[in-house]
Amino acid sequence: MQTVVLSRLFLVPFLLLTLGAPVGAFAQDQSSDGDATTNQVLVEVKGGDRIHGKLVSENEDSVVVVSPILGTMRLSREQIEGITYQDAEAEAAAKAEAAKAAKAAEAAAAAAKEASPWTAGINLGFSYSRASTVTSSLNIGAQVQKKTDLQTLTLNAKYFYSYDDGSVTDNDIIVNFDDTWYLTKDSRWNYFVKASYQWDEFQQWEQRFSPYAGFGYAIERSDDLTWNLQLGGGGTWEYSGDRGFDPQFLFATNVDWTIDKQQSLTAGVKIAPKITEFSNYLLTLSANYKLRIGNDSPVSLNLSLLDIYDSSATGDSSPNDLKLVLSLGYDF
Repeated sequence: MQTVVLSRLFLVPFLLLTLGAPVGAFAQDQSSDGDATTNQVLVEVKGGDRIHGKLVSENEDSVVVVSPILGTMRLSREQIEGITYQDAEAEAAAKAEAAKAAKAAEAAAAAAKEASPWTAGINLGFSYSRASTVTSSLNIGAQVQKKTDLQTLTLNAKYFYSYDDGSVTDNDIIVNFDDTWYLTKDSRWNYFVKASYQWDEFQQWEQRFSPYAGFGYAIERSDDLTWNLQLGGGGTWEYSGDRGFDPQFLFATNVDWTIDKQQSLTAGVKIAPKITEFSNYLLTLSANYKLRIGNDSPVSLNLSLLDIYDSSATGDSSPNDLKLVLSLGYDF
């Protein structure tokens, strides 16, 4: 009996010594492998090949890597030139961020490509008009513009109507067309065609049409500011009047300034003297200040000025037609 007990006592330490080492080694390998599975590695093999994958295990003799393309590979240390350990989570985050940036850039490029060069707007407001009389008046306006790297086309129309003391004191339509083409995308030189039409119930001529063409040079041409000088020729027809057609030179300058996301200013001056009589001329001053109600809002407050001076006005026609307008606008 004592012999059996003693043999059992000696057997327990023997089993612990025999089995404990493999169990401990297995636990250590599992811990090591568990840590390794969270790591991505880049193995550089002698000869220039590179293998990217998840590290399964490694020891002094070999490295086991699971490649998403090549599968599980066991590489001896003699085959390996070097190993770069990578953080899988950081790498995944970097890849996701890069994919997000690429997608955003692609969307922006697609939006820029699909964006229409055409814009339009309407406005409605009250104005101060000094034509045949000084009155308050209603103003309705509309504008269409096309703008590309090579062309700027603008068409606008305004209608003024005044009613005072039971009678109409101003009934006036003004339409302006301006089309400018640049020689190249980055060129400052350009050529233009422009025209204006005016119908006024209270002017002796009633209708006036003035077409012009010529060349221009942009003193400043950038995304935010364009300042253009123009020189050309054309003439003015007046209907229901005595003057008929007058051939004219044209000297003009115009500014288009985007001050910031909310504010913009457009202004212009043009003088058209008669070719044979410089004292006979039409002088037009125009300006429009726009203040958007919010950074990206289509609604804006507009303050505009238009003054047309005719040095050769006769009869009941007023030489100076001044209009100051405060209006509310909406852009499409």
